[in-house]
Amino acid sequence: MTSVQERVRAAGADLVAFIKSDAPAAGLEEFVSKYFPLLRAHPVGDDLLVENNRQQRTYVRRDAQQAHGGWVGLTGSHKFRTSEMQQLLDVGGGAKRDPKGLIDELAVFSNPNNGPR
Repeated sequence: MTSVQERVRAAGADLVAFIKSDAPAAGLEEFVSKYFPLLRAHPVGDDLLVENNRQQRTYVRRDAQQAHGGWVGLTGSHKFRTSEMQQLLDVGGGAKRDPKGLIDELAVFSNPNNGPR
């Protein structure tokens, strides 16, 4: 297994453990710092604001309907929603993400070669 695969596996295990804690997304600040060092993460209420080096932002929120109980794994029912606008999350919008999807989104978001230059 490569070091990248090992990091992804470790990130997945930490994220699944986080989901079991029922903590709000703001609690993912250390997770983002540990696995995505190019990103900055700041709690905003119960949400987590994540910024990359291109001054782009995305908010992460625990999905209230999916946050409690049920099967917990890397894929399957979504546990998070993400959006560039916190207001969209307030009205139930945003992209639904299972744990693997959130890890994938943060990995792409942290890549300095993606997005406008």
